[in-house]
Amino acid sequence: MSAPDGLGPVPAIEAVEAEIAAVMADPSVRDPVKRFLREAVQRDPLDAAADAALAARLLDRRARSILGEAGSDLVPF
Repeated sequence: MSAPDGLGPVPAIEAVEAEIAAVMADPSVRDPVKRFLREAVQRDPLDAAADAALAARLLDRRARSILGEAGSDLVPF
């Protein structure tokens, strides 16, 4: 089955949970990301995904504004 958002096939929940566990165990991942994930997986998945997408868009725009046009290639989105 394909994802309705164009992101390709819908992954099995086990694969997603394993990916989240790997991120949580990775010492190079910052604590705020781990805290966010720990809280987000306890919430309604659609609400958590929508909130994360909104935050990502706003933070991307903020980073681009701070960096200016010259630094816009540095933002990974």
